[in-house]
Amino acid sequence: MLRIVRWTAGIVVVDGVILLLLARLLPGFDLNGIASAAGMALGGIAVGALLWPAMCRAAAWLPALLFPVLALVVSGAIVVVTAVLLDLVAPGAVTVANVWTALVVAILLTIVNTVVIALFGLGDQRLYDRYVTNRIRRSAGVHERTDIPGIVFIQLDGLAEPILLRAIAEGYMPTAQRWITTGSHQLRGWETDLSSQTAASQAGILLGSNEGIPAFRWWDKTANTLVVCDKLSSARALESQLSTSQGLLVGGASRWNVFSGDAADTFGTFSKLGQGVTGGRRSYLGFLSNPYSLARTFSLFGAEIVRERVEALRQRVTNVRPRIHRGFRYALVRAGTTVLLQESAAYMLTDDMYRGVPVIYSTLFSYDKVAHYAGAERRDALKVLRGVDRVLAHLERVAADASRPYRIVVLSDHGHSHGAPFRQRFGKTLAELVDELCDSQRGVSEVDSGDEVLSGINSALDEVIHQQGIATRLARRALRTRIIDGHVVLGSEHRETDDAAIQAMHERDAIVVATGNLGLVSFPRLSGRITLEQINETYPRLVPGLAGHEGICCVMARSATDGAVVVGPRGSRFLDSGRVDGEDPLALFGPNAARHLARVDGFASAPDILVMGMYDSSTGEVAAFEEQVGSHGGLGGAQSQPFLLHSASLPLEPDYPIVGAAALHAVLKSWVPADARGVAAAPDSAEQPAAP
Repeated sequence: MLRIVRWTAGIVVVDGVILLLLARLLPGFDLNGIASAAGMALGGIAVGALLWPAMCRAAAWLPALLFPVLALVVSGAIVVVTAVLLDLVAPGAVTVANVWTALVVAILLTIVNTVVIALFGLGDQRLYDRYVTNRIRRSAGVHERTDIPGIVFIQLDGLAEPILLRAIAEGYMPTAQRWITTGSHQLRGWETDLSSQTAASQAGILLGSNEGIPAFRWWDKTANTLVVCDKLSSARALESQLSTSQGLLVGGASRWNVFSGDAADTFGTFSKLGQGVTGGRRSYLGFLSNPYSLARTFSLFGAEIVRERVEALRQRVTNVRPRIHRGFRYALVRAGTTVLLQESAAYMLTDDMYRGVPVIYSTLFSYDKVAHYAGAERRDALKVLRGVDRVLAHLERVAADASRPYRIVVLSDHGHSHGAPFRQRFGKTLAELVDELCDSQRGVSEVDSGDEVLSGINSALDEVIHQQGIATRLARRALRTRIIDGHVVLGSEHRETDDAAIQAMHERDAIVVATGNLGLVSFPRLSGRITLEQINETYPRLVPGLAGHEGICCVMARSATDGAVVVGPRGSRFLDSGRVDGEDPLALFGPNAARHLARVDGFASAPDILVMGMYDSSTGEVAAFEEQVGSHGGLGGAQSQPFLLHSASLPLEPDYPIVGAAALHAVLKSWVPADARGVAAAPDSAEQPAAP
């Protein structure tokens, strides 16, 4: 009751102020003092309480596009009826010249009230359900009930199992904690492939293979071009190469992923941008046209920008180390990923579940984006998980109300390892070190991380410009200088992948590409993958200089006589034979490190030299070759320790080894419901895959 009183008082005050301003500025509308404004505001609440329920019942029978029209008519009617009633009680208290004046007042009050409700109700699930969830359920229509459980996969980008456990212990994720303590879900870790990053992991998880993906970006000697996994042409080419048409999401939906998992219904999926043909596009338009969700998103967006600027300032004032620059542009990108993408994902997942989609996979990027800049284990990043946990709690409630039972599986694609970047530690980048050791005459090209943080925003805008309507045309016009080959490219990374930049790389002695603490060195002027012997002959200081540098653990190259060789500061390991001379350079990285490296060595896309950055096993710290405090991409620390939190009703032996994304795919695929796989099966007939 007290909550209702506070809400009513707040709305009356805000509406009263707005009405007084309109009385001064709007011809045909007049109020006789503060008391009249308060009476008008309070009367509007009372009349609205009578008219809005009837409007909502009527809206359930109308097309969604007519809802705003009906809402406007009802809002105008509320203003007129309230004015008439108030004039009966206190003649002359209010003047509304005509219907058009009433509509203007109604529109402005509606906008203000929506924003106020969103601001005051950001943490109120009942309001969200009233204005968002219930409308989605009505618009989804009635679907035939089935006892075959659907499955929802939620990927928490970049969250390592050890950090998840810390977040749970410190109270950041009460929903996940409840699932584990009650036994409804089981938690276990899994191990990534060598390249612990989203593109490689999602290719394996969604398509069943990540063969040929050595890193997030690399120089392809066969095609003489730079491959970047969040570049549209690269993502599409990789999916075409890896897809068997039997991916994880056949018969289901992909939301905000790199690859589609062979789902026909895709949205925000890099490899299929602008090509989604079913529910995702309609759902996204519903999100953009819902006044409450839009106002809530803008309110959260602004709050997130303020939060980021305060947190960045606090790091500077308290001289937190290590730290990197966190500018205003990053604040915008952070707000985009932690608010816009997350809110839209929650909306679309709700819609998918009410429509009974059998298998759904969506990525939530928020933790990963903050961890890169703030640090993987710092509170700035952990606090983001509160919002993620609220999404999980919301989806749990939707699952209980949907037309089919749903099992919720939460997983991560990789983790993060903490540490000061290579350049901060040693005063130079990896490319500058390679340039020195090569005594380069033609220079070395360096491909930095560019605007990877913008990739999710680019995909959201890209989906918008492929819609129809006035808003879409305005968006295309506003973004016309950023639309390249029919797709939105914010930031600067496109400059590294255009024809002129690629041609310039051809002329360099070496190209250095970084993914976290994993470096790839290629020699574009020397055709094919060159051998260790050729490297030593052409650049005799390079391999010893890299392997002996304190910021580098080891390097891998291919010998003409011995096969893949990993060279460290005090010893070498020959992967083909298993022989070790001196100290084993892979001893720090666990029992599967040699297997991971040998696999990448077999890729046609393997670089001439693969560089493993520094890793301190006593602290878990790495030195990323990119400007990141929290990083991932190679081996060492929590970056290769993601997690799987699954419904206890899904079969999986506790000691079943999951090493590599393809192995995880086999597990998840066995859980996909029968109506997505296209086979007859009982609700609990999923079989556990054979152990590798």
